[in-house]
Amino acid sequence: MTDNFNENAAENNNGKGRRPTHAVKVRHVYGDGATSFEQIGVGWKKESGKSGIKVKLAGTQIVSEFYLFELPQSQDSATEVNS
Repeated sequence: MTDNFNENAAENNNGKGRRPTHAVKVRHVYGDGATSFEQIGVGWKKESGKSGIKVKLAGTQIVSEFYLFELPQSQDSATEVNS
């Protein structure tokens, strides 16, 4: 995913313009034991203070397992989470 994914998701979050609080990623394991993470969506913590995270996936992939990574609070460091 590109760095613009987080910006586009913030704009499309029901018109609220809130930046995502989490990156949604899947883990890929390769034959030599190496792993990598691919960002497939974003998530937002509930505003009401209740526990829960709204997840928005991009594309039409089918995944049975994914990870949520909390994004840094500052806008500049949000682009560093794409590893």
